[in-house]
Amino acid sequence: MKNKILLIMLIIAGAIVGSIAAKGAVNTDMLSWLAYSKEIGISPTSINLVIIKLTVGFEFSLSVAQIIFMLIAVAVYPKLSKAIA
Repeated sequence: MKNKILLIMLIIAGAIVGSIAAKGAVNTDMLSWLAYSKEIGISPTSINLVIIKLTVGFEFSLSVAQIIFMLIAVAVYPKLSKAIA
């Protein structure tokens, strides 16, 4: 269980660091390809039930830098899990 939590946290950290790297690479000519991203999702939809209004939507954006950093996080995971155990 502890190892699964570690893997999930490493992947989330890789996505966050990749997002920061992608935002920094936007203005650099040689690294602008790292900021290339695609968005997928469902547009927000509202349901009004007089007492409550419910809005549901989902959007996910993934850049090249995020993918690279998440792959690095998965590659580092076995070494970290052995060091912690």
